[in-house]
Amino acid sequence: MLFCSKCGKKCGEGEAFCNGCGARLADSGGSQQQNTGSNQHQNTGGDFFANILNTPETNFESNDIAENKGMALLSYIFFLFVIPLFAAPNSKFARYHANQGLILFIVSAAFGLVLGLLGVILRWMIFGWMIMSLFGLLFSAIVAGYMVLGIINAANGKAKELPFIGRFKILN
Repeated sequence: MLFCSKCGKKCGEGEAFCNGCGARLADSGGSQQQNTGSNQHQNTGGDFFANILNTPETNFESNDIAENKGMALLSYIFFLFVIPLFAAPNSKFARYHANQGLILFIVSAAFGLVLGLLGVILRWMIFGWMIMSLFGLLFSAIVAGYMVLGIINAANGKAKELPFIGRFKILN
């Protein structure tokens, strides 16, 4: 059985390109690496994060993107996701980013609530305040990272899902 040297996916004997990543396969004359199962493709740290950030992208009309980038940018700043819904109601690009911003807001609020409840419980522990401070910093850094990623995608005219949470749709 042959495997893609780039992504590790199984490939057929006569195929020229990988079905998974589209990479050109080596000729079937034995120059491609055989995989025994124990020597499968291993992700390095860079591959791991690249795979997380490699989310599906939706295409929209270029004039819609050009006209509504500013509205899409606002979608990722806390509760400002509502502004594109009213200011650009017919823009699919702005609505897509408003949905991403709404999902981020809901997830942030839910985790904030959970952290708050854990804080009430853990404050009686000796190091509870320290544990909650670390969780709070980590949570804030993750939310800020998602906000920056969404803003960068919107500014570049891309409609890419946010990793892990972006596949959920509330707004159509």
